[in-house]
Amino acid sequence: MNAVRSAQTADDMFDETVVEFLGVSRSDGRCLDIVDRLGKCTAGRLAAESGLTTGAVTAVVDRLEKAGYMRRTRDTDDRRKVWIEVTEQTRAFNKQLWGHLGVVLPPLFERFTLDQIMAIVDYMEVSTYINRQRAALLQEHVVSGHITVDERLAQATAFETEAHKLAKCIGDQIRRGEAPRDFADPEAEDV
Repeated sequence: MNAVRSAQTADDMFDETVVEFLGVSRSDGRCLDIVDRLGKCTAGRLAAESGLTTGAVTAVVDRLEKAGYMRRTRDTDDRRKVWIEVTEQTRAFNKQLWGHLGVVLPPLFERFTLDQIMAIVDYMEVSTYINRQRAALLQEHVVSGHITVDERLAQATAFETEAHKLAKCIGDQIRRGEAPRDFADPEAEDV
């Protein structure tokens, strides 16, 4: 668990530095990453992937389009459909900011067998699902406005009860060989 948490902290540090470098917010950076990973998507799909409302996604895309990182294009077959995609400049930034991983990761992967690499991928896909479910559940316990630490602790206790139920359910699925996945498929139908 400590290795996972340390890796997440290190990832978070680099991600925070990237969005600072690009001059965008964390939510904007997350949306940039999602759209780049998917190639293109609709606002509805971006909302589903990011956990933001469609209204918030509209504001994000407006900001990122104005900054030159994203663009909207009309579907050539269905003019009512609008695609969101990253710009060539964003692709260039991604190559410059992330391309070095193409040098360091191959020697790392050489340390593992194909079966071990597939186990790592399986772990990452299932943990993605678990973390999305945890985030959705915790969101149900977020209270707007000012509340005391004790009131927050009561919300955390309620979350903990539900999180244990969720963890047992997911754990049972995994034990039955029904490992849940929430890894976005670029070919999946848009929301």
